[in-house]
Amino acid sequence: EFPELQGIMGREYARLEGEKTEVAEAIFEHYLPRGLGDALPATGAGRLLALADKLDTIAACFGTKLKPTGSQDPFALRRACLGIIRILEDAELKLTPKLIETHIEFVKNSLEKANLKYGDTKEALAEIIEFIKGRLTAMHRQDFRTDLVSAVVETNWQSPCETTARLKGLNEIAGDESFIPLAIAFKRTV
Repeated sequence: EFPELQGIMGREYARLEGEKTEVAEAIFEHYLPRGLGDALPATGAGRLLALADKLDTIAACFGTKLKPTGSQDPFALRRACLGIIRILEDAELKLTPKLIETHIEFVKNSLEKANLKYGDTKEALAEIIEFIKGRLTAMHRQDFRTDLVSAVVETNWQSPCETTARLKGLNEIAGDESFIPLAIAFKRTV
């Protein structure tokens, strides 16, 4: 009934039950960030829980064909994905396909134990990776040229921190008049 209290009440209940402060904080932080300008988890346990929860939600929805379409996103998967990206960038962590695959397998096994069907895992993995790339692209298009964003995200989506650094560097040299001949020479070499 009170989604704005998610995590807050969990933290309070954990404190009342005598849980350690670290556990109570992780319970609170695992819902962060709740929105674009919201705080990020500050503790390692909070980050881990937040990432796991968001990845599980995305894996479950993509495997059961409940992914966002157009303006429809009833499970707030875009917000969850942006939360993952922001947490990874802030903590300078990488998201590997193997980690996503682990979440897919976990969710698939959980659903099958409940006699529910999960779709093709390889298809779900590919769709989730494309979804993450899409969110990264949308996030960076506000600050950088579309062609630069596409080039960097396509080759470096796993580390949002590196993606941002590469975009900043590429943006600096892209304004130089020698950039286009250099890019053409590189393309021909490849």
